[in-house]
Amino acid sequence: MIVIQHNCNGTAVTTVAALEAAIERGAEVVCLQEPYIGKKHTISHPGFQIRWPECVEQDTRVALAVRNDVLDSYVFEERTDLVDGPHVQCLDIWETRHRRKARRTRLINICCGHTTSTVRLELCRFGTSGFL
Repeated sequence: MIVIQHNCNGTAVTTVAALEAAIERGAEVVCLQEPYIGKKHTISHPGFQIRWPECVEQDTRVALAVRNDVLDSYVFEERTDLVDGPHVQCLDIWETRHRRKARRTRLINICCGHTTSTVRLELCRFGTSGFL
């Protein structure tokens, strides 16, 4: 699985360019930091399903883009039980064999420079549940 990470600096052109680069390179998932968010509409792309954190849209600093043609090849589980906020996302990606979950990859998308998100991430990493 190929994952690309890019800080889009809040611009639409950069956000779309990151998604286009992911298609050219065959990436299945794109971690976007500071993606474009307009006043009435967020960014979209015909090749990707964009997943946003569960928060007020204007506070969002991250997004995960999953390529549409791999949605049936993997199981994608958003882990809002581990992290919650506009600056961080956690996604479990399961490879499947014979329609059963076989191997998990945990992907954490975080917009750096935000203390609250960093603290929550550290709690996940070193918590008693053995995450990460």
